[in-house]
Amino acid sequence: MFSPPSKKSRSPNKQVQCPFRLLNILFSDTFAERFSRLGDTSTRQDLDARVSKRTVFWSDVREYFIGTSDEHIGKLQFSHFALDEMDIDPSVVVPHGWKKLASIYADTAKGYKDGLALFTASGNHQPEFYHFCGGQLDVLYLHLHLAHRPSLTGHVQADLPDGAFFDSESKSPAPTPEKPERKTKSSGPSVAEAITEYVRSTTQSDNAVQRLLLMQKRDEREEAKDKRDQMKAEQEMSLLRFQEWTRISDRMRALRRELQHEEDPEIISDLTADIEQLKRKKDAINFI
Repeated sequence: MFSPPSKKSRSPNKQVQCPFRLLNILFSDTFAERFSRLGDTSTRQDLDARVSKRTVFWSDVREYFIGTSDEHIGKLQFSHFALDEMDIDPSVVVPHGWKKLASIYADTAKGYKDGLALFTASGNHQPEFYHFCGGQLDVLYLHLHLAHRPSLTGHVQADLPDGAFFDSESKSPAPTPEKPERKTKSSGPSVAEAITEYVRSTTQSDNAVQRLLLMQKRDEREEAKDKRDQMKAEQEMSLLRFQEWTRISDRMRALRRELQHEEDPEIISDLTADIEQLKRKKDAINFI
C-alpha cells in the first residue's frame, strides 16, 4: 500500500522576544568566548569531523535557549527609550531548532552592519544609532550588547564565510587555497581596534542622548507633580477661607440679634465694636 511521504516538521515562527533572548545568550559569560571564535578558520581536523564545532556551538546555544532558567537571560539587560516603550519579555521561550536560531542571529547581524554603514556615512549628523536601525529593535539591542562587550565588535563586523552561522546538510569540498596576498606593515591600529573604539565613542554619545531624554522626562514628571501639589494646596486654602468666612458670618449674625434686644449702652458699644472687628476680618479674607 502506497503511503505519501511525511512532511518535515517546520520550526516555530520567530516571535518578537526571540532575538533578544538569543543575544543575551550569545553575549553571556557562558558563550561569549566561543562566540568570538565562531568565524575562525576551520582546521583540517574540524573539516573532517562528522559534526563541526559550529554545529556543536549552535546546538549548545539551542539547548541553553530552551532550557536555561537563568533570570539574567530572561530579561532585557539594557535600558533605552525605544525599548522601554515596548513589551518585550525574553523569558518567553519558543522551541526553535539550532539552524533557526543561527538564522535569526544572521538576520540581526546583517541589519546591524547595514545600520552601521548608514550611521558612519559622511555627512550624517544624527548622534543616535537608533535612527539607522530601520525600526529593528533587535539591531539596536545588538548595538547595546557590543557597547558592553566591545571585544566582540570585530567578530560581529567581520564578513564571515558561508557556514559560519551553520553548516549545510552535505559537506562542501575543501576550498582551493588561494595565493596569499602580501601584507604590508601598518603602524596604526587594526580594523577591529578602530571599530571597537568607534563603537565605544558612538555609544557614549548614544548614552548621553538617552540620559538627556530621561532627565527631560524626569523634569516633566516633577513639574507636573509640582502643579498638582500647588493646585491641591490652593484648594485646601480656599476651603479654609470659606470655613473661616462662614464662621465669622454666623458670629456677626448672632451679635446683631443680641444687639437688637440690648438696652445697656456699654454693652451695646462692646457689641458694635465686636461686629466691626469681625467685618474687617471678613473683608480681609477676600473669599471668591
